[in-house]
Amino acid sequence: MSVELFSAASDTSTPTGGLVLLGMLGLLATLGGGAAAFNIRGTADALTRMRQAQLEHKARAAMSLTMVEQHQQPSWWFRMLGALVLSAGVLLLLLDAVILAVEHG
Repeated sequence: MSVELFSAASDTSTPTGGLVLLGMLGLLATLGGGAAAFNIRGTADALTRMRQAQLEHKARAAMSLTMVEQHQQPSWWFRMLGALVLSAGVLLLLLDAVILAVEHG
């Protein structure tokens, strides 16, 4: 009896797990990208400080002080990347909604 229930459940063609994963990735990308793009709670500034600390650590390991000055990235760079991730997240959510609408039409 349990075999029949399992085989009946596997006959459905709706990729529920994939749609949930796509929706979650879209939501996380939208939230994370929006936080960086709009500098919510200083996200872009914190990313700039973390990048600067990473470069300083690499420069100390390589014993080169010029490495830090050559590779500095301003806060607007992380805001631009955040806007790109935000846009991709919104597109993923829209794609997920379209697939759901077509499947369950």
